[in-house]
Amino acid sequence: MLIQSIYRRLMRTYMLAWAVLLLGLVVTGWVGWFSYQHARELDAARFHRLVGQASDALRDRLDRYQLALLNLADFAASRPAISPAEWGFRVRLLWPEKNYPGLLEFGFAETSWYRNLQKPHDTEALAAASLVTESNSLIPVFSWVAPPSAFDGVNPSFFSDPQNVEAARQAMRTGVPAYSYRRELSTEIAGTPARGFTIFAPIFDAGLAQALTRLAPGAEEEAQALRATHARGVVFGSLEPNLLLENLFGTARREVEFDLFSGFPLSEETWLNARGTSPPSLSPEFKAYLRTNALVQIHGQPWVLAFHTTPLFEQESSRLRPYSTLATGLLLSLLVAALLGLGTAPNPAGTAKSVEPANQADASMATR
Repeated sequence: MLIQSIYRRLMRTYMLAWAVLLLGLVVTGWVGWFSYQHARELDAARFHRLVGQASDALRDRLDRYQLALLNLADFAASRPAISPAEWGFRVRLLWPEKNYPGLLEFGFAETSWYRNLQKPHDTEALAAASLVTESNSLIPVFSWVAPPSAFDGVNPSFFSDPQNVEAARQAMRTGVPAYSYRRELSTEIAGTPARGFTIFAPIFDAGLAQALTRLAPGAEEEAQALRATHARGVVFGSLEPNLLLENLFGTARREVEFDLFSGFPLSEETWLNARGTSPPSLSPEFKAYLRTNALVQIHGQPWVLAFHTTPLFEQESSRLRPYSTLATGLLLSLLVAALLGLGTAPNPAGTAKSVEPANQADASMATR
């Protein structure tokens, strides 16, 4: 009973202060939640903007490297044979160490059936050959490899790897560049074999363009057959992704990082920019403030960029703003409630002074 009495007295005395405190806490919570949502939206917008910028920059850089290979393919297609002096001039003209960082090997190869034909432009003889014949292999004509390398040119096994042969055939079938998955390159970086991917650009003889003009629009099967008939070989270029990305984005800390995968499923085998034993973004223990997977189509081949924020992003983010809002609102609510409580609290000194004259009056009346 005593406790309930004290509680009722306190509630009656400080009712206004309690009401203001409760109202302040409700308003603070609402403002804090709104601030959290707004800060999350701002950070998400900035994160997706950085993701888009990085994806576009990577796609543009790959297009630049691809254009260099297509120019080399046009050069090879314009000549029935290339001399070593001409090839050396093209290498010096490209200057891959300066103009194309990460391009560690390139060259061109012809198919065996094309090289063995006595009349390369005999349509009937070309039609009798097939790109899918197992005996039809890629034969290197010229190649260049960035030192240090244990090979004079690319590794000879490069042209017998089924993955590379299939990518080359795909380029010759479709008429557009094709990309391989991660493979071991013919050069070394810091004493270990470099790993990267290879771009294959097709080479056709001069008769293809005229033959394609006679086809009806949308006749893709006939177009593929014509490309198989007139295909001469491929120009290829192999890139080490980490060198490419360092030149593109620099080596300073960035607000977003990403793991680059050359397709599905996302695994160590398809991880292109390897920086360790396994991709950090695939680890169950890996935590990031924001993360997303961006799908980039590279000539029909889906590449996946697994983006995530870094501590540098979080330093500049708005994620702490809601906490400061909550702390400020809580302190203000407590301060206002305390001031109101002090203003409505009973004054013991005043009460004693008012009681003392009343007692004196009662005493005088009793004496009479």
